[in-house]
Amino acid sequence: MEWDKEITKQQFQKLHLFETVFDNDMIKAITRHPDESSLYKKMISHFKRLFSGSKRRRWVLSNFMPEKNYRHIVLIPHEKEKVMNDL
Repeated sequence: MEWDKEITKQQFQKLHLFETVFDNDMIKAITRHPDESSLYKKMISHFKRLFSGSKRRRWVLSNFMPEKNYRHIVLIPHEKEKVMNDL
């Protein structure tokens, strides 16, 4: 699910979805690896990928903060939290 549109955030708040429907779910954000977060690091990472032949960017699960914008968030059912915590 995308979490970078204001309308999505407003609807979740208006309908209290985090408190009702997704109350027991673990919410994680999928973000770029912290090594690729600044402009300088993005440029260095781009050249490393270019010269090494690697096309993949590294993505990680991070803590979800509702006030931030995320391209993707994941809602993990309560029953699967143990599996996620063991990773």
